[in-house]
Amino acid sequence: MNEQATCEIGTNSNESISTEEIADSYHENGNINEFTILQNGEVVGFGHCSLSGKKEYDLNWGGKNGVAIHRYFNDDGCLTMREEIDFLQNDDFKETRTHYFTNGNPYIEVDFLNDIENGFEKCWYQSGRLKFISSWSNGKRNGSYDEWNEKGQKTIQGVWKNNKETDTWTFLDEQNNEYGQEVYRCGSVISSGQHVNKYMQNQHKKEVFA
Repeated sequence: MNEQATCEIGTNSNESISTEEIADSYHENGNINEFTILQNGEVVGFGHCSLSGKKEYDLNWGGKNGVAIHRYFNDDGCLTMREEIDFLQNDDFKETRTHYFTNGNPYIEVDFLNDIENGFEKCWYQSGRLKFISSWSNGKRNGSYDEWNEKGQKTIQGVWKNNKETDTWTFLDEQNNEYGQEVYRCGSVISSGQHVNKYMQNQHKKEVFA
């Protein structure tokens, strides 16, 4: 089930730390408009609710190890995006942004350093199975790439360098047998196996990397 939030006063343990939400203002219809988040009597965040009484967003900087959690909700009160922000030394900060399907399963999650992609990008099918993992550094795809089908079987593995395919990309069938390879240099194919389905590969690139 997706995490849902209505603007009701009380305790909140959705992020594993018990907090209390106190109304600061109300809409004309009596529903809560803005609220403050308290933890052990101290202010650790705030949030806003829609006219209908559904939570639209909240920000809580009182998480474990000082990590701040910023959440966004849709009109039905379902979680659509979650940002986990870890403030480092010298004003640097790490961040993980996760977007969600309407059924509550994660859709895509990306790591950032100082608001630039740096770390891993993960994408899932709506069923919850992992679709692909890609590595990023300094705002560009760099490092390994692995992809799976909806049955959980690996179908593609390769390497990125500065947003371009490089080295050997391998394509696997449902029995985990290799049926094709392409070797890249600076994003251009320099050799390929005989059994690579060019149409399917191009469709894959349009879907995932567009």
